[in-house]
Amino acid sequence: MAVISSAYTNIVPIQAPVITELYGDVGFITFGPSQSYTGPSGQFIRFIWRLWTSGEIIPWPSPCGSNCSYSSIYIGPAYDCVNVVPSAVPNLTVTGPTMPPETLFYSTSLEGNLSTEGLWVQYSSNGLYTNLTTFRCQLYNATYDIAVQFINNQLNVTTELTYNEPVNLTMASTYTLLPEEYLLNPGGFNGVNPNVAWIYANYYQIHLMISGLLEGFVAENPVNGSIEYYTSLNLSPLVGDLSSEISFPQNFPQKIVDFLTNVTLSMTYFLLHPISASTDATKPPALYVNTNATIVTYPTRYAYSSSTLWAMYGAAIGSVAVIIALGCYILLKNGVDADMSFSQVMVATRNKSLDDLCVGACLGGANISKDIRNTKLKYGELRGQHHHVCFGKEEEIASLRKRGHAEISNVRTE
Repeated sequence: MAVISSAYTNIVPIQAPVITELYGDVGFITFGPSQSYTGPSGQFIRFIWRLWTSGEIIPWPSPCGSNCSYSSIYIGPAYDCVNVVPSAVPNLTVTGPTMPPETLFYSTSLEGNLSTEGLWVQYSSNGLYTNLTTFRCQLYNATYDIAVQFINNQLNVTTELTYNEPVNLTMASTYTLLPEEYLLNPGGFNGVNPNVAWIYANYYQIHLMISGLLEGFVAENPVNGSIEYYTSLNLSPLVGDLSSEISFPQNFPQKIVDFLTNVTLSMTYFLLHPISASTDATKPPALYVNTNATIVTYPTRYAYSSSTLWAMYGAAIGSVAVIIALGCYILLKNGVDADMSFSQVMVATRNKSLDDLCVGACLGGANISKDIRNTKLKYGELRGQHHHVCFGKEEEIASLRKRGHAEISNVRTE
């Protein structure tokens, strides 16, 4: 019988964490005493910086055990980043700082023109500041179709994005800058659904944080060739170590897309660490929903093997047979079976000469003299008394004759 382990699957209902549509004050935005927008909340800033510096998703605990999988669908912000041909690149420098000619990286965020708004990034694709690759990231309202898998409690997420409609950054910035009373007004602002206004405002706040981390430029000092940063790019693993080598990855646009995806997925963090919001109308950025999960277990199973079975049981049967044969031989030689009772020990070991030897040492321990310890004993028939078998000194004990003690009668003392 060989022990094996095989996967066993079972589908059970669970509560899985998902992202809400951010249709309310989820705590990303703070308002001042006059109900005016004052910027992102401190907790949201720390959340973004944690993702920016680690480059990894913030995992959530498994809702279905150490080995399981499930899927979810929800709506959230996402970037769509595409390369732009040089002839279609607007004059980016007019919106930002004046760049030196040795620029190796530049990023800025444009608003106002739907055809050009979004996050613009230029970077050196070969280490030469004269050859810049340009791409544009447009913010979208997207559908997240995720497949979640836990293997030994290690999270793995596969995400498929479906872009729904682009987010008008100009309109979103307007909603962000509205006094809070308009965002909380059930009638909305100029007929706009307040939920829609909140979604745009929260999306725009996320965009502001990410674009703010990328905005600025990286340039090479023409004097000593050192790399100088006027951006937070060097604090993120999105790129290599620019201080020693210009190493922008070829999939740099996709890394920006993945970063916002990680931000969205990681909002489950706020389920266990509720964010401190600015109003009593706080809505969670994430919640639990009912779904089905496939749980994988590995129960112990057994496979029958006749050769393995006979090898184990044959050894056991052989050992037992040898022991039984030895026991039968001993029983035949002794002629009597016995137990380990006190009476058995008493009748089989009594000897008057040993009683005389042990006078004064009956308590044992330190009372046992050296003479007693050095006395050699023998078990057999007491010389001159053919009916007395016991322990005794060597000179007073004769060896037992084969079956000689069988003549001892069962003497009873009345």
